[in-house]
Amino acid sequence: MLEQDILTGPTASDLLAMAADKQINAVMTHISRGKWHMTKVMVRYVSGDCVGLEIPQKDRHHPVNIRIDQPVGISFKHDYCKYIFDSVVTGFEPSVNVDSGGIIVISSPVRIDRVQRRNYYRAAVPDGMSVRALFWHRGYSDDNKRVPDENYWQGMLIDVSAGGLQVGIEA
Repeated sequence: MLEQDILTGPTASDLLAMAADKQINAVMTHISRGKWHMTKVMVRYVSGDCVGLEIPQKDRHHPVNIRIDQPVGISFKHDYCKYIFDSVVTGFEPSVNVDSGGIIVISSPVRIDRVQRRNYYRAAVPDGMSVRALFWHRGYSDDNKRVPDENYWQGMLIDVSAGGLQVGIEA
């Protein structure tokens, strides 16, 4: 199970301001003519109670059939989390960038869901339990097939998931 937090108020506003400062890429989804559409956008600015999303490189995108009051979903990644929120289109603006498809203005979200980006839940080793781990080096990726002198290492198991495990070793 993935961990999820809900961001509201100043925390959500600060996150959107950071996304605009870093011009983070996002994905906007919406329904048009009975079908789901996905458009890559960039968080361009946050002003008052609205957020400007720029559509980069208009010649490489399908036309975005979107209208005012259209519900949209937005998601973007930052650090080790994915942020998801829904909003409504409030307007459109031209972009100063010639290669842009324009700016879609949406209302600032009331809440933003933060989800850990891990695919699988990680189970930590229980307190008081020590699990030693031993792993081997198969050789280098070049053609000499030479095995290093230290052909195995020891460490302590930190956590495990369906996608792998984390082992702590000394430097």
